[in-house]
Amino acid sequence: MTYCVAITLDAGLVLTSDSRTNAGIDQVSTYSKMTRFETHADRCLVLMSAGNLATTQFVVEQIHRDIRETQARNLNTLSYLSDTADYIGEILSSRIRRYSEMKHLALPRKPRYCWRVRFRGGLRRHL
Repeated sequence: MTYCVAITLDAGLVLTSDSRTNAGIDQVSTYSKMTRFETHADRCLVLMSAGNLATTQFVVEQIHRDIRETQARNLNTLSYLSDTADYIGEILSSRIRRYSEMKHLALPRKPRYCWRVRFRGGLRRHL
């Protein structure tokens, strides 16, 4: 479970999130679920994420790439917070749509394996 918390105080805003992505008996993986973008001298945008890690990584990287490549629409060119929310939402939904459409391909839903095993004495068994 992911925790992302925002608290408004008189002195400002506090943002916090956990970073654990999975845990096993002997392994814990981490990835920051909070990414800070400084778009202009007078503003800062913090993206807090939960859900599929690969999708999160794609969205964050695409935002960075759009800024690096000075795309016409990126965090530095948007004037309103609502436009920024739409922009990020479009990146996210395009990624989800791309992989949702792949489910409709003519691939079997469950992988099927056929094993041929030869036992001593010539007995064959198909599993």
